[in-house]
Amino acid sequence: MLKKIIGIILVVIGAGLGFLLFRDDGDKARETMMKDAVYAENGKVLPSNEGKAVIVPGKPVMLERAVDTDLNLSFNTPFIKRHLQIYKNVGSASERKMRWTSLTSVKRGNKKIADNTNFYGSLKVGDFIIGGTFLANMGTSPFTNFSESAARRLGFKIQNDAGNQYLTEAPVKDLGSFTHEGKIRIRYDYLDMKKLGEKTFVGIQKGNQLVFKDDTFTGEVHDGILARDKVLQNSNSNSAAGNIFGYVCCALMIAGGAYLVIRSDS
Repeated sequence: MLKKIIGIILVVIGAGLGFLLFRDDGDKARETMMKDAVYAENGKVLPSNEGKAVIVPGKPVMLERAVDTDLNLSFNTPFIKRHLQIYKNVGSASERKMRWTSLTSVKRGNKKIADNTNFYGSLKVGDFIIGGTFLANMGTSPFTNFSESAARRLGFKIQNDAGNQYLTEAPVKDLGSFTHEGKIRIRYDYLDMKKLGEKTFVGIQKGNQLVFKDDTFTGEVHDGILARDKVLQNSNSNSAAGNIFGYVCCALMIAGGAYLVIRSDS
């Protein structure tokens, strides 16, 4: 009986999601906006393009640095992502195994430090200011250039471990001393401006800013300077691939649900 109930639920959910995917007006609205997208070859902000999809090619330059406002730590990059770990026993009381493991958040002084936290500055391409989610979609590298003075100011030491560099309360590695249990360490991923080449951005013009996400639109970042036709071709291919994946998932849910219903009756 339980199998039959689960099967029916899967069929209903799969069919419902498939119907919603087929009737996705947001996707159709985005396609319309992309067909009418303006190609800002010289990076000029024109009032006539306000609220429209705009394609902006060019070499990004940093306009504003990213700052971890919790630790008052500035980086020479427009984007950083903070990761937080705690040193803890992942074994038993009798057989201790000390490991650095992810930590959701911790109170340090009067600040709450959270894991997987993004901090944004901004870039500029032509007259357009580009920030927010665009920056998080441009690839990152581990940050490995902390200074001893910055670490000391925050009450940390520097630790290099497995290709990453950490600000740590205890520079120990896995299987180290249990006396450091409860200590934390922090590392960052960042957008490396030295590796950042020419890009083609697609977004909505709002004033002099290029916005990644609107009600029915999601932006794009392409490597290199792409012509308008190439951007539209890539965008259509990505949209088609996403729809196919969605339909396949729905079909699998329906098929799996039907199988459970049939098996429960046999």
